[in-house]
Amino acid sequence: SAPLKKTRPCSLLRLMGYSKRYWISLIIGNLCLLSASITQIAIPFFCGRLVDEISKKGRGIGDISFHFLMVCILNAFSNAVQQFCFGLVGQNVVKDLRLELFQCLMLQDVDFFDHRK
Repeated sequence: SAPLKKTRPCSLLRLMGYSKRYWISLIIGNLCLLSASITQIAIPFFCGRLVDEISKKGRGIGDISFHFLMVCILNAFSNAVQQFCFGLVGQNVVKDLRLELFQCLMLQDVDFFDHRK
């Protein structure tokens, strides 16, 4: 029987190498992650301003409500794009891994399959 080739240990850096081809999606996803994080932090700020304005019976409720709504919409959009980009990269990396595995299996000698169940 043919000796098995020594395999490299699986590491996160090795797996990250597969995502190099999709760097544009990763950058867009990370920018959207940053945007979603900032807007997530801004939501309680606008809620506090809204409560303050209501308690003072001020006239700025409409402006604060509009800004609050815009922050919520930006947050939802950023989250959606971020999840789409990271999901797309993940699916493509898995596809590449499967294709590489299939190609390696197809290049094996028949003897490889005779000794494995």
